[in-house]
This record gives sequence, C-alpha cells and structure tokens, in this order.
Amino acid sequence: MARIGIDTAPISQHRGRGVGALAGQLLAALLAARGGHSFLLFAPAGRAVGGWAGGAGAEARVRPAVRPGFSPAWLMDALRLDRQVRAARPGLFHAFFQWNLPLRRLPVPVVGHVYDLMPLAVEEIYLRRFRIPVGRKIKLYGAYLRHALRRVDRVITISEHTKRDLVRRMGFPPERVHAVPPGPAPGMGPLPDPSRLDALRERLGLAGGYLLYTGGFDHRKNVEVLLRAHARARARGLELPLVLAGGMGSPYGQRIQALAAAAPGVMLPGFVPDGDLPALYAGAGLVLYPSLYEGFGLPVLDAMACGAPVACSDHPSLDEAAGEAALRLPAEDESAWAEAMIRAAGAEALAGPRRRGLLHARSFSWERAAQGILATYHAILGM
Repeated sequence: MARIGIDTAPISQHRGRGVGALAGQLLAALLAARGGHSFLLFAPAGRAVGGWAGGAGAEARVRPAVRPGFSPAWLMDALRLDRQVRAARPGLFHAFFQWNLPLRRLPVPVVGHVYDLMPLAVEEIYLRRFRIPVGRKIKLYGAYLRHALRRVDRVITISEHTKRDLVRRMGFPPERVHAVPPGPAPGMGPLPDPSRLDALRERLGLAGGYLLYTGGFDHRKNVEVLLRAHARARARGLELPLVLAGGMGSPYGQRIQALAAAAPGVMLPGFVPDGDLPALYAGAGLVLYPSLYEGFGLPVLDAMACGAPVACSDHPSLDEAAGEAALRLPAEDESAWAEAMIRAAGAEALAGPRRRGLLHARSFSWERAAQGILATYHAILGM
C-alpha cells in the first residue's frame, strides 16, 4: 500500500459550495474508503485542517493560507507546496483542483483533478456577449494550464464531457484521463419529515408551490432566460413564483437582482444554508437550470436526489447529471422554458420526471467516486 499526498487547498480556498464542497466530500470519501493507504494532507493553515488530519491513516503538513487566483502570493504558495512534497516524498501526489496543479515536475507520480475548462470554454460568453475585460486573464490561464498539465501523469475529470474538453482543447492524451463523477451532496434525499418544508415555506414567505433556481450567479448560468420565460408564463396565467436562491454579490448576481426588481412574482431569498436545501428542492414544482456550460452540473443531481423534477439546458455538459430523467430544453428558447413552467403548475404533471430523477440520482455516490479515484491511484502505481 502507498502513502498518498493530497493538496487540500481547494477545500479551504473555496469554502461552501462549488469546488470547495466537492473537494471536501471527495476527501471525506477517500479517507473513509482508504483502500489500505495512508494519507498525507498538504493543507493551508486554518480550520479546514483539523477536520481531516489526526484520524486513522491521515496526517497533515501545514503551510500559510493564501487566497485563490493568480497573484505573487499564489506563486509563493505553489513554491511552498513544491518544497513540502519534495521533502515528504509520498508515493503519489494528488492536486485536487486545476488551479492548484504543480508548476514544476515533482519526483513522484502526480494526479491532477480538473473540474471544467472554464474560463477557456466560455470565452465567447465573457468577452463577446457581456464584454467583460478578462481577455488577458483568460490567455494567462490557458498558458498556465498547458504548462501545468505537462507536469501531470494522470488527470481525473468530473465528467466525460470535461474529459472530451480536456483532450480537445489541451491535447492531453485521452488514455491518461479518467472521468469520475461526483455524488449528491450529503443530506440530499427525500424529506423524512414534511414539517421541514412547511417551516421553510413559512420562513421564506412561500404560500404554496414555486419554481426554483439554485445554481449560482455567473454569466454562463443564463438566468436571464428564466426571468423572460417567467414573464411570458405569467402573461398566460401562471401563478407560481420564481425563486432565485443564492448570494448575489457577483457582478452577474447584481445584474440579475436589478432585473428581478422589476419582475413581478420573482423572489430572491438570498443564500440558503445547506441544511435547508433538501426541503427547498423537495417543495419545488420544477427546478430550472438553463446553464450554457458546466463541468458536471451538481445542482441538477442534488435536486433529483430530493425528489424534485428538473428542467435543464440541452448543452452536452449536462448530459451525465441529467441522464434521461430531466426535461432538456434549448438553453435560450424562452418559449420552451415558459411552457415547462406552465406544465409544472399542473397537478401531478411532472410525476414521471420526479420518479426518474430519484432513480437516476441513486446511480451516483461519493463512495463510488472514491473507488474510482483509488482505481486511478492503483493504475498509476502499478498495483
């Protein structure tokens, strides 16, 4: 058996949902599965360290914490990590996020985790549609990623779509890429106690059914189409409110907030704690996800695991999360989204998608993901 080194920086640098949550759930599953291995966690200082190290088969090497993103501090962090890995010499090193890949070739086998190819894959959305001045940053990121991938022996992607993107855009050899999908977030499942939904509705001011979006607020999320579609549906008699949940501190979030202020029937509850998400999903007449690009699309899977019917865009990056269970709609077809909203208002109109979603979500788990990661480790170590 081997000692596996893992850089846990993404967990603390991206706390909460997204990459931080995914990396934390994967690490917990790996430490539980173990496979006879021991784990050496290279961790930025802070509260994220204590939760993982100190258990059976896991210890930590701590370095100063830094914020994510290109900066002199980011470069210094990469050099500190490089020195730590060289000194510790684990049997294998796993970089948990594409922004934290090694900048130099290490003396041990390296596995790099790639969640998506943003912002490279959505350059047109950022630069041409919204005219965001990030062209230089995108080029810098592309140059960094090509450089860093040459220092990696194997890549684990979050989906087959991201694997294809990596091979096509970066020229990485397909035989050295392994797609390992995630599982639903902890706690995502049918509500054992319906009173939780009643309490949540009362707290958020939701008298009855509602339409729901929870996927974060970035320009590629395409939330404007939901606002326009909802206005169309209301003009045809729809009474269900549209709930756009999540923090709106980003520039795109502020854009949606301004548009929503002039849109009757749209509710903005702000950030919803993880513990409330299962009830929020379970009570939705339809969960809407019109994204133009994803690495995987975990909110789709989470919603299905809670028994909610889902309508998501037909972009191929959502094929695995959606399976055959979701309603697939052209991402920017307002009429199609309005029709789906009206259909959701019908009694039991989406009972079929609810059942199919529950079955589909059960085919994913973090235990299965951990086994896929361990199989990659064994392949690279010749075990």
